[in-house]
Amino acid sequence: IALAERLAGQWDGWFDGFRALADASADWRALWSQYIDTFGDGIRTIPGGLAIRRAMRAFPELRAVDRFDNERLARQLATALAARGVRVSRRQLTMMARLLVETAVAVLDVALFEPQVPARTQIDELKRMHLAYLESCLDRPRTRRR
Repeated sequence: IALAERLAGQWDGWFDGFRALADASADWRALWSQYIDTFGDGIRTIPGGLAIRRAMRAFPELRAVDRFDNERLARQLATALAARGVRVSRRQLTMMARLLVETAVAVLDVALFEPQVPARTQIDELKRMHLAYLESCLDRPRTRRR
């Protein structure tokens, strides 16, 4: 458990609290694609990364570590999206961020163990899905949704 927690903390550092995404002048599309690639590439390259991801899916104690980490990342992402100007209720914003994090992790956990070509296709489709979703709230007039 301690190793999984340590690696999860290292993974969180790759996103730096999504601070770059909070900058309204930054290219959010490029940043989001980079976040996805950084996680996938990072897991593959750090010693034990793939084994820990596999174990996090298999053991309840490690699933709890993963869930806690995903919740932390979602809170950071919600803060960045709010700073970026997404104007929805805090509850809606938290749900949006949680879905982005959870779907990214779920798809990447599958892609990490696939051969290169199908993995790349899965990751590209994940990006298309996420970018379309983010575009629906980042590239429109700022109105409040419930």
